[in-house]
Amino acid sequence: MTNPYLSHPNEEALERFLLQRSDEQELEIVETHILACDSCVARLELMETQIADLKLAYEATERQQLAVAARAPKQSFREKWFTIPTLSWAGAACAALAVAIVVIPATVRSGKNLPAAESISACAASDMSLTACRGKETALLPANRPLNLTVETTDIAAGPADAQIVDASGRELWHGQTNVADQQARVSVPGISQSGTYLLRLYAPSAGTERELLREFRFEVK
Repeated sequence: MTNPYLSHPNEEALERFLLQRSDEQELEIVETHILACDSCVARLELMETQIADLKLAYEATERQQLAVAARAPKQSFREKWFTIPTLSWAGAACAALAVAIVVIPATVRSGKNLPAAESISACAASDMSLTACRGKETALLPANRPLNLTVETTDIAAGPADAQIVDASGRELWHGQTNVADQQARVSVPGISQSGTYLLRLYAPSAGTERELLREFRFEVK
């Protein structure tokens, strides 16, 4: 019968010995054997070096992955939403146009500050129903398409009002009439061909040149 203390341990036994996973019987055999076997001591030293190299390589790879993840730009919720591959163009357009337009506080010519309107919302198709919403984003409206706009007119008396669209320089592009009811006003606007920043203004009806500015809303056309 072969003496287990004289037999050279296999690679698995040496690996378990290095990793301190040997059971009591195997541990006694390996320890007793290597006390008198220089070749198995050399095998253990080589295996220990290989394990250390593998550990260092793993740690280096892990650090590199963490560094790459830290340098990667973080996407905002809006960017993630609009980069979903399955999102249709029409759905993305309506989602963008549902964002509320930032309200620019208006001032009466006498110098009295007017209460700011709550919001303005719009969608690309003129036959779509519109709802007011709150937010800090400026709505993006499509060019060359008629628009139906619904604006909130809190604290404005019910009745007729004049509506006007001007560009960023104040040049009038369109004017018409609307009616304030239930703290809302609906304005149908013809298509705007040029991209840029525009203002929708609501005035109290007046026959003279001096008109009372009730509300002023900003939006972008692209």
